[in-house]
Amino acid sequence: MKAGAGLIMKIEYLEDITDIGEAFIERFVLTWDSFQIKHKDWIAEMSKRIYPIDRHWYDQSYIWDRMDPAFPRVSLKEDLD
Repeated sequence: MKAGAGLIMKIEYLEDITDIGEAFIERFVLTWDSFQIKHKDWIAEMSKRIYPIDRHWYDQSYIWDRMDPAFPRVSLKEDLD
């Protein structure tokens, strides 16, 4: 399969994606403690308006809600590496 300016991209299926999923979470997703620090103002505002943003909310939220918005963007190649 060709991608871009003459680059060849090899796509393989993975037998066990557990390690990759865990590595992704470790690299891109904030821990609950870090989330509370980075989003302190948002948590306080949401708690006033709707309901408390607590550990239960964090555990049940989508992974992209817990990702660090300040993480620098990287290329697809860097992500794959």
